[in-house]
Amino acid sequence: MEKVLYYKPLTKMFLFKAVSVGGGITNWTTNYVNTDIPYFIRTYLGNTPWNDPEIYSKTSPMSYIKTARTPTLIQHGEMDARVPSVNAYELYQGLRDMEVDTELIIFNGMAYSPEQPGISQAIMRQNLMWFSHYILGEDMKGFSYFNQ
Repeated sequence: MEKVLYYKPLTKMFLFKAVSVGGGITNWTTNYVNTDIPYFIRTYLGNTPWNDPEIYSKTSPMSYIKTARTPTLIQHGEMDARVPSVNAYELYQGLRDMEVDTELIIFNGMAYSPEQPGISQAIMRQNLMWFSHYILGEDMKGFSYFNQ
């Protein structure tokens, strides 16, 4: 079973024109020590990062960041306790270090999923603009106005 399927587009150079990551785990060890549900990660991956560092490394997208080429929009809730925003910052910095086009948007007050209509609307608009730009070549003018 592929445990990081949703991050594969980041590392497939010419397969995807753009990708959006919302509340994603980028490093399983980082997430394990910061989440409110470490017991779930132990169950999911079968051990702790101290007893089986290989499974944590093998399934962590950050282990493959050097091959990332796909423009990436990262959206994350500031108050996310399941997948803390440290994951978003780590991915953002890794992509910037690899010179990949990337934007990071942290939604103030948002947990794992948006509960306020304004945030849901902003997320949809940002995704529409991101994909319209990278797939259709449309302008990104006004993109930052949707930041929360």
